[in-house]
Amino acid sequence: MSSASRGDMNFADQLADKLKELHHGIKTEMVESVDIDDEWFNNI
Repeated sequence: MSSASRGDMNFADQLADKLKELHHGIKTEMVESVDIDDEWFNNI
């Protein structure tokens, strides 16, 4: 990755963080993810 690309990505991350902080055009959502351990159930 070139320096310009890293700089662009850093700017994009900072912009997204600022928009999130100010609640401008960005919604955040926390989602719980549950995975079933089939192997555990197969051994009981």
